[in-house]
Amino acid sequence: MTDVAPTASTTTASPSDAAPTVDTVTASSAMSGPRLEQFEQEIRKLGVKGSKAEPERKLVVLGILAVLAGFIVAWLGVNTVRGAESQLEQGDGMALTIVGIGIAVVGAILWARYSLSRYLRYWLVRQIYEERASADRIVEAVRRVE
Repeated sequence: MTDVAPTASTTTASPSDAAPTVDTVTASSAMSGPRLEQFEQEIRKLGVKGSKAEPERKLVVLGILAVLAGFIVAWLGVNTVRGAESQLEQGDGMALTIVGIGIAVVGAILWARYSLSRYLRYWLVRQIYEERASADRIVEAVRRVE
């Protein structure tokens, strides 16, 4: 069992594109012939996308930008509180700081949700395939013993 993150070498590169890495060698030796074709058909049926422009990738970037924007808004709020000459200005600065922290938290949740879902979807499909291949090897070994 290997936990491999989806990379360009394992999802889109073919062996002729570049020198094979450990991931591509393992994948090509484990997946060959009709099982590879079946695996690719199942991926297409599940709708697991490659590394092209995806809505998920845009939401990951949006989450990162929201975290950065939240930190900037919170920093502006803290500076407003520090430089306040009245309690009204101080209250505005505290509200701005709380809004900035909220934006940062929402951005972090958005980033975590979409980056983890992409990785876990790839991992699940890979795990299912490896378990099927293992079951096929066990059945083949039992048939040879008989």
